[in-house]
Amino acid sequence: MKTIFEEHITIFTSRVVGMQRMLDAVNAGYTHYNRGTISLDRCLHLVKKLHLNYQILADRNERARRARAGLGNAKLILWLDKSVIHWMLLVTAPDLGDHAAHGIEDLRDATTIEECIEIDGFELVRLPKKVNPKYPSTRTTKSTSTEKTTHLTWRMNKVKYQGWRDSIRDEVRKNSSRSVELMIYRLWSSPGFAEIRSQIGHLGKLYRAEVKRAGRADAPPLPKVLGYVRRLKNKGITLAELVAQHKAQLASSIALRDLEDEAQHSSVILASDVTVHVAGNHTL
Repeated sequence: MKTIFEEHITIFTSRVVGMQRMLDAVNAGYTHYNRGTISLDRCLHLVKKLHLNYQILADRNERARRARAGLGNAKLILWLDKSVIHWMLLVTAPDLGDHAAHGIEDLRDATTIEECIEIDGFELVRLPKKVNPKYPSTRTTKSTSTEKTTHLTWRMNKVKYQGWRDSIRDEVRKNSSRSVELMIYRLWSSPGFAEIRSQIGHLGKLYRAEVKRAGRADAPPLPKVLGYVRRLKNKGITLAELVAQHKAQLASSIALRDLEDEAQHSSVILASDVTVHVAGNHTL
């Protein structure tokens, strides 16, 4: 029988959706986090434990009541990368209310550069807002809060960004159009958050400069459009569905193994019969 935990927990199958939900959570005050990976057979136990201790499945009304009572809130984000389940527990900042997780978990502060959230070489950071000179803001406001002058976004960390710079130089100099095309495709497939798009724009300028320097008239052109992340739906799979898929795959693997064992056994019997028959003919 399926439990409420299996039915109400969504495991994101898209990394970009997971990244967008993390950004949403930090923007909403869930600034402290802990994370890890877990196997499918232990995932349900983890969800039950975190809900029992931290009420991660509380609905909007319950969270509002807790906030009015001076208590913090927590939520859980799960995403699937191949066969590995990643989890992230996000908890509201201490100044938004007391929460048990601050005394139990080894939480990090996502609002600091040293402890910001990192996923596959992308880091979640708060940066100053950039004003497009073509469309200057005409609104006047007396507010000077951090939220008004900065925005939360994902960007490549220094190592990943430098890795792309090195790759561009190396691939252009190899004089292989196919490898350059693959590199451009991978770069343009990066999550289209604001700062990542800005970084890709700078890398595009570097690519053009390297092509010009190498005299590569046959170099593949860069795409004209660089996509950006729109508001995404919760693309994922429930824990119950993932468990069912796993059981079906396991049953299929067992059935295939049984067929292979049966075929191998039949081959051994057939080989034995042939040996006996040949031996009999030799005796005659």
